[in-house]
Amino acid sequence: GKSRGPWVQDVRRELGFTNPGYSLNGPGVFIQGLLVCDESGNPVQQLTLTAQVIKDLNQFAAKRSISLVAYTTDDRIVCSKTDEHTDKIIPFNEPTPEAISEEGMSLLAHPPQPDVYKMMLMGDENNLARTRPDLEQLLLGKATVTKAMDEMLEILPFGASKWSGVAKALDMLGYAPSDCLVMGDGENDLEMLLQVGKEGGVAVAVGNAVPSLKEAATEVMSKSHDEGAAAEALRRFVLGLPD
Repeated sequence: GKSRGPWVQDVRRELGFTNPGYSLNGPGVFIQGLLVCDESGNPVQQLTLTAQVIKDLNQFAAKRSISLVAYTTDDRIVCSKTDEHTDKIIPFNEPTPEAISEEGMSLLAHPPQPDVYKMMLMGDENNLARTRPDLEQLLLGKATVTKAMDEMLEILPFGASKWSGVAKALDMLGYAPSDCLVMGDGENDLEMLLQVGKEGGVAVAVGNAVPSLKEAATEVMSKSHDEGAAAEALRRFVLGLPD
């Protein structure tokens, strides 16, 4: 679900990937499946929000005084102004949010400004939960609302999901879902786990996953993602090592 950014190099280094035939950002699936890159890092799928949806979200967030960030096609995360909510992105080693003003946000997806993969409302969890029905009604048939973690609501192009990106990448690489291991913890991972599990792949829910994800998974880890569940799953299901 993450954007292309500094975290990629850290993962490659920790896994010992030194093959010069693969770039920093490829092959890979990024930003909730909205961006899929080949082994050279060139985009083979880019799904973006319409200018009207961006306008609607800017107005929606401003009216309710909710922080809003946009993930742009030039690998940036931008907002009208940074605050305590937008700064919560920083620990994830994503691109640091940049303040571009309300006018700058209104110009996104209008050339020469970049297009936008997704936008994200950030704030108090209870406030976002109260706001979500109104947001879904506003964007009905125009965009998809999903949630990866508390205090964030993500808005994707209509019908987009992590699974659509994974399916595109598997086709590009010549693999089937049955060859695949996927892991998740949030609502936005559900379709991906369902599809891979149904096709005979390994669908892993980490220990802190939401209940619906654990029900859909073929494997449920006892550890949370912060406790090394992903590494344990790779050891067990990919490398075939004992626990």
